[in-house]
This record gives sequence, C-alpha cells and structure tokens, in this order.
Amino acid sequence: LDVNNPIPIEYGNSDIFILKKGRRYIPFLEGNDLFAQLILEARLLSPTTLSCVNSKTDYCIGKGVTFLDTDEEPQFDEWAKSVNKAGDSFDEVVKEAISGYIGDGNSFTEIVRGKVGSTRFVKLYPLSFLDCRLSIPDDDDIPTHVIKSKAFRRSGYVSLKSGNNVELPIYTGERTKWHKSPSGTEHAVIYLKNKMKGYDFYGMPSNIASLPQQILEYKSARFNLDNFENNLVIGGVIVLQGNLTQEEADALGKKIIYQHSGDGKRGRYAILSSQNGIENSKILKHEQQRAGDFIEFDKRIEEKIIFSNSWSKVLIDPVAAGLGGNSGKQIKEIFEVKYETVIKPMQKYVMDKLVYPVMEILDSWTGTKY
Repeated sequence: LDVNNPIPIEYGNSDIFILKKGRRYIPFLEGNDLFAQLILEARLLSPTTLSCVNSKTDYCIGKGVTFLDTDEEPQFDEWAKSVNKAGDSFDEVVKEAISGYIGDGNSFTEIVRGKVGSTRFVKLYPLSFLDCRLSIPDDDDIPTHVIKSKAFRRSGYVSLKSGNNVELPIYTGERTKWHKSPSGTEHAVIYLKNKMKGYDFYGMPSNIASLPQQILEYKSARFNLDNFENNLVIGGVIVLQGNLTQEEADALGKKIIYQHSGDGKRGRYAILSSQNGIENSKILKHEQQRAGDFIEFDKRIEEKIIFSNSWSKVLIDPVAAGLGGNSGKQIKEIFEVKYETVIKPMQKYVMDKLVYPVMEILDSWTGTKY
C-alpha cells in the first residue's frame, strides 16, 4: 500500500460500491477487485487482528458439534471424522467457515453429493474467498450462484473463459437446482456473510473500520525492522592521530574492538586514522535517537483493533490478563458479556445457516435422521 495503491474504502470514494454493467460476476469492490487479498494480508500481518479472529473462532467452535441424542451420535461421528478427500473433519470445516465469516465477512462451503454403486455420500469442501465471486443478481436483485475460479486472484476485472471456472448454485433448501459435474456428482454452495448495512451483496468483516490500524500495526513493526537492519547505527568513532597506514589502523581497531565489545556488531565503534585532520586522538560518541516512540502508538492501535472486533484483550490471553490485576471474577464477567453478545449469536447463525442445512442434506440424500 502506498500513494499509488491507497486503501480502497476512503472517505468520498463511493464509486467502489456501484455495480457496473456488462459483467458476469460481482466484484468484491469495484476497481481492481483485490480487496479480499488486502483484508487477508492485513489480518496476517497484524498480530492483534489475527489474535482476535483466532480467539473468537476458538470460543465459537468450542468442543465442536455434538449430539443431544446419543443414539444418533456413533453413526454421525463416523461420517464427521472425515468429510472430504483431504481428510478434514466436520468440526474443521465448521471452524474454517466461522473463521472466514469473522475474518473476511464471507464464507463459502461447497457441498458435494453423489453415489458409489448403491452407496450415497455427502462431502464438504471449504472454499477460499479469494477464489469465489457472486453471480450477477437475478430479476429480484439477488445473486443465485457462486462462480469459483483461481483467475479471481489476478488484478483487475477477470474475463472468465470456458474451462477456468465453474458456476455453483447457492443452497436454498429443496428449491436448489444442483450443478451436475461430468463425473455425475452434484454440487452446491452454502454461503455465510456478515451483512453490512449499505453494502448489498457481499459481507464485510466486523473489524473493517480498523483496517488502517491493522496496516499501521504492521508498518510500525516494519519501520523498526528496517531501522534496525539498515540504519548503520554505531556506538561512535575512534579517531587515531598519527601517520598510520590503513592496515595498521585496522589491526589496532580490531584489537580495541575485541578487548572492549562482546558478540554482535550493533553499536560497535568505527576506527579511523588521521595525520592532520584532528589534533588529538579522541572518541567521538554517536548518540542514538529513535525517529519516534512507538510504545504508546502501538498501544492505541491495539486498543482500536480489539474494539473494532467487539472483543476483549482479557479473552485473548486470560492468564496474562489475570497477572495484570484482573481477578478471576472480572474475567468471568467479561466472558459472560461477550458470550451473550458475540459468541452465542454467532453460534446460532452458523448452526442455522450451515450445520442444520448440512444435516438436512445428509438426511434427504443418505436416509439418516439427524
């Protein structure tokens, strides 16, 4: 990100929300359609954001999906321990859907049903948001399909060619017109989105308001890293007066350095010799100064990111929070508030929009009674 590639959502930049005509799919945001990559990069490079997303996901998935009716549980467990060719469990697929919903604001799970002989099967595949776009809306202004293609990872509007994409219907219960592949399997997509008022088609991550702070958190770390590695910081200069060759000065310098410094090279002194330039041998001390104090700056960025996630630092690391003076009672109170306002509503949404529909598909296709 720089002056030539600013953050897409800027004050007054309303064109990014206007859907242009003549397209086969809806870009996440108009323009170069790389906003999904930007959100992912910001999350991966911001320790606070990644901790919030992972923490919220862990609290929501808990111990995974369990059955109240234990008679059905053994049969379900057998299916749930491996729900695709990659060996992912049902809980892993649900967890990835929750993580995408929180981190990207959008989550796509492909459902595949088919037969091997007389045996019917249902498989689940998490899809990357980078590879998915919604189809152009129907007459009711509702997208009915998801277009899946690796081409969406490229910059700019993608001209979808035959063979490099597949269009899958969004699952809508019994009304779903499943996509049939050449191999005979049927495909559909369960789509979860964190709705954002004013943006009609895609969801947005709940922490979208702190996107500048997420980038700043990385930028401040990058600045310190660059400053540490590339700023030629030395402890000072030792200037020796006298008619010394460079070889003699280097030998004497090495002797001084090894006598008076430890391992590493940061902060060591440079050795120079001068016959006439300086009156006496002397040490010129280099006073090191930072361009700015980032401690308070980092703290403010961290607070804003956690706030935008509707989360609490206590829940990210309860042990460290307890050592900081928060009693167990205070931590429990914070958890109870977030459980009722954040975790529980999200669990209900994922159950209603993902888990129950998968159970319905299993029942109708394989004859189970989940």
